[in-house]
Amino acid sequence: MYEKIDNHIKELSKKSSIQPLGNYDARINDILENLPVTNTNVRRISTWQRAAAAIAICLLSISSAVVAANYVVSERLQNMTAPEIAEYSDNEQMTNENADSYSRTLTAEEQGRLADLRKAYELEGEFPISQLPTVVCENDIDFNQMCYVITDSLFYFPERELKDEELLQYIDFCTKRDYSIAKTWQESSEAKAEMSLDTLDASQALQKSVDLVQKVFGEDVSGYEYDMELMNKDEGVSNSRFVIYLKKDGLFTHGTSIDAESGDFSVRIIGEYVGNTEMQVDEEVYKNNYNAVIKLLRESFEVQDSDIEEALMTYEKKNNNILANRDVIYAIKTKDDAGYVVRYSVDSWKCIRVDFYREYSSYIKLMESQIVTAEKMNNTLCVVSLDAK
Repeated sequence: MYEKIDNHIKELSKKSSIQPLGNYDARINDILENLPVTNTNVRRISTWQRAAAAIAICLLSISSAVVAANYVVSERLQNMTAPEIAEYSDNEQMTNENADSYSRTLTAEEQGRLADLRKAYELEGEFPISQLPTVVCENDIDFNQMCYVITDSLFYFPERELKDEELLQYIDFCTKRDYSIAKTWQESSEAKAEMSLDTLDASQALQKSVDLVQKVFGEDVSGYEYDMELMNKDEGVSNSRFVIYLKKDGLFTHGTSIDAESGDFSVRIIGEYVGNTEMQVDEEVYKNNYNAVIKLLRESFEVQDSDIEEALMTYEKKNNNILANRDVIYAIKTKDDAGYVVRYSVDSWKCIRVDFYREYSSYIKLMESQIVTAEKMNNTLCVVSLDAK
């Protein structure tokens, strides 16, 4: 299958004014040979890696070529932020499958519009208004809304005619995802020249990952298998960071991200799925859970009440007062301008993620972007101030 993709891309490149960077096959082999290998405890590579490497050659070639017909797409990809690229790449790591699947086959009419829209996307810069929604597992699907199911690598298409906006979302998602995976692999390869994953730094990062899971979730994961990746600096936008996935019996259980320079970190449970029953917003219940948040920070990170300067609670709701994302986020600013962001599942009232920011302002910027994203989905991101004492 992947040989066909290789040959197809080669034929496209012959017809295009894009000039691949050097010898095509040599470049692909070079990328693959320099990718981290799973059995040496670094990043897991799915079986579509040769296709993704071929995509890397084409997309990265577009980035360096002056080609008017593809400039708009190239510019869109190069303007992706480091967190956005990381999210696409990290989500790919959570999938249990080796290839995409689809809930149904597109109709002939939909396939025709998809081909036309792909041309408009690539040649005229016709992009979707909002991003394709993603959910963790099939239980989270809203059956009237197109979405991508992360763990199954499944594109869910509702049993109705897809709109042009939805087809554009599909095209945009695939393009950004492939570019993000390719760019992450390229940067991971380049990072090896600066810092080896076999150094003490990597060992310290792994130990901190194990300690974080123990502190936050109370689970001893010291004997778990792991995959590790070093993500390099992205032109000053972010620092180098270790991304570590812990797994037991072949299944991923926890994910951590540790900034190699600032000390910022993220630790989360993988597979803490939620139900698909709609839930009415209950703000008082969410406020009452703040006591559990403070207890967690006190016991796990020795954050005392006197250390806290500000506390915010955020949740996203739909226009009919239905909770949109089935989780509530608590942002705690300490008096040294650092911050902890704690996410709880509303279904189980378990903590499912904790992020630490050395500079709390960096989280506030992220929250501002979340407000914009919610508005595009016709939702509201509610921000509630809590009593920090």
